[in-house]
Parts: sequence; structure tokens; C-alpha cells
Amino acid sequence: MNPNENEQENKIRLKNKSVGAIVGFFIWLILYIIIGFSVSSISNHAFNYLLYVISVISCSTFVLIGIYLFNKENPIVKELLKIDIGFLLVGIICAVIEITLHQSYNYDRNLPLIIYVVRLITIYMTIDKIIEMK
Repeated sequence: MNPNENEQENKIRLKNKSVGAIVGFFIWLILYIIIGFSVSSISNHAFNYLLYVISVISCSTFVLIGIYLFNKENPIVKELLKIDIGFLLVGIICAVIEITLHQSYNYDRNLPLIIYVVRLITIYMTIDKIIEMK
């Protein structure tokens, strides 16, 4: 085995992925609780819906951020984080568009689930290309 191949393989191998995922999840949970308690008294349904979408969609982003904190040199985690943040922004834009187009009390609560499914499909379709590029 070539030393360069061994070095490349060590870069791709994740270190402390469980700890990183737990750290990211707890960061998300703390932010979710803070946001939940701070906006519970606000009666603006559009604002509450936007925060609902952001908090649900951002869970996987924070888990990836936690994994990234322990694997900053890993190119695959960087690429997955870029895809995830891109879909987080798409989800926020979709929620804002839905708020402007629909009457209040009539928002689609399935929007975060739809964003998750599209995100997973995109990641599954590009994961081989990401691994081959690195």
C-alpha cells in the first residue's frame, strides 16, 4: 500500500463520530428549548411556523456540525455539511414562500419532512461521487 493512499484513507476515516453526533444533537436540543420557550408567548403564527421549520430541519445540520468539530480535515464531512446547510437554506426559503402565499393557520406541517426526504435523496445520489473525488 502506498503511503499516500494510507494517509488519504486516514483522512476519510471518522474519529469520535458518536461523540460528535451527541455533541451536535445536544447543541441543537439546547437551541430548540431556548427558541421554544422564548417564542411560546408570541401569537404570530407565521413567525412560529418559520421557527418550527428551522428547528426541525436544523437537527441533522447540528449533528453534522458536531461530527465536523472532531473531523475538520475530513473532506467528506465538509461536503456533506455543505449539502446540509444548502438544504437548510432551501427549507427556510420554502417556509417564507409558503407563509407569503397561504393564509395563516393553513401552513403545511409536512414541509420539514419533504425537505428531509429530498436532502436524503440528494445525499444518496451524490455520496459515491463525493467519495471518489476525495
